[in-house]
Amino acid sequence: MPVPGRRAGGGRGGLRAASGEPSLLHPSSPTPENALTRAAPFQLTVSGLLAKATAVYARNFVPFLLLGALVFAPVVWLDAVRQDRHPREQLPMTLLTMLLTMLLAQVLTGALTFGVVQQLRGTPAPIGAALLRGLQSLLRGLGTGLLVGLLVGLGFLLLIVPGVVLAIRFCVAVPASVIEGTVGPTALRRSAGLVRGNGVTIFWAMVVLGLLFVGVVFVASIAIGIWLASRAGELPQIEGWWWVNLLFQALINTFFSTLMATTYFLLRQGKEQVDAQQMAAVFD
Repeated sequence: MPVPGRRAGGGRGGLRAASGEPSLLHPSSPTPENALTRAAPFQLTVSGLLAKATAVYARNFVPFLLLGALVFAPVVWLDAVRQDRHPREQLPMTLLTMLLTMLLAQVLTGALTFGVVQQLRGTPAPIGAALLRGLQSLLRGLGTGLLVGLLVGLGFLLLIVPGVVLAIRFCVAVPASVIEGTVGPTALRRSAGLVRGNGVTIFWAMVVLGLLFVGVVFVASIAIGIWLASRAGELPQIEGWWWVNLLFQALINTFFSTLMATTYFLLRQGKEQVDAQQMAAVFD
């Protein structure tokens, strides 16, 4: 005998009508639990990413610049030597310079990861500690950095676009290697997972930063060239440009490395709710 006030066939509290009416809690209707599980994935913004990276870089300008000059001195020296060689020898040396630049950029990212995480933790590292930790983490991220540099370099040789895609996909592989202890292909897969869904934002952040630095370098090069020419009464000598080139290389690459380390931090913070204290525990 049916219970008064209850519809027939209401298996769970009589929420489904026998006539086939839709349930009050239809499977397609979001419940509070479903709303949580269906929350929008974490999304970086170009402005937020660049602002965070700029703030970290400004507070660590001197130690980051010194470390960048140390790492990229071989590239600048090789480029200076290349310009004095016969034109037939310049092409292979140019390719070697490009490859070495990509490899050392990954190494620098690993070295600067410590400084970035410490700054975001609220305890900026002194110059000596930053350099020491950078050298200690150098070996940990070296294998991953070399692998990323080689893959991205090969991608650029294949009509550039594959290189851009791989550079974005693996941009946080070295920070992941330094912080999480992953190496090689494992670090690359980790980076691809973190970047997934935010690749376009990271790409545009790199484009904006690249255009900014191109403009700064162009204006500064003209200004320095005019000044050196006026002082010497002739075009600047290559020796003078060696140091200028080293300064530009250090500035550009340390900021890009800071951007990658900051990207790693923000992705882990947004996707996994991991804070700077937890990330920096590996250095304690």
